[in-house]
Amino acid sequence: DRPLYPSTEEPYTTRARILILRGRPEDIQEALQLLAALDQVATQTHTERSRVEIFALRALAEMACGEGVAARQSLIKAVSLAGRSGIIRTFVELGPPMQALLRQIGGQAEVAQHVSRVLAAFPGEGEGETAVIGVGGRWRAICVAV
Repeated sequence: DRPLYPSTEEPYTTRARILILRGRPEDIQEALQLLAALDQVATQTHTERSRVEIFALRALAEMACGEGVAARQSLIKAVSLAGRSGIIRTFVELGPPMQALLRQIGGQAEVAQHVSRVLAAFPGEGEGETAVIGVGGRWRAICVAV
């Protein structure tokens, strides 16, 4: 319950990733609350890259609790922001669940071009791990163990 600052944001987004991975309803709700607080800070500080990650994680959390429409809306916001800056890696690091969600919004005209670029950056079908919403190679083992 400490104040959030842009410089301390990474541990909180990592916590949100782990909570989403756990998949329990109470963990998903905690992740959504944490992401809402992070979004307030990112909005106030005009940190667009952070907002891309926050919206992408929110989309995965919303999908995990069965809110597909909200998840797609959050992801469209993330991709719209990312398209302006050419951000791709944020989505790819979130792995196959994000890849599947991106495919669901690929037909949306306002984000179709950037979605195509992001999807092209994912490993080919059948590669990579499907159980982890990726947090990079060195974190993969930590997240699997949680």
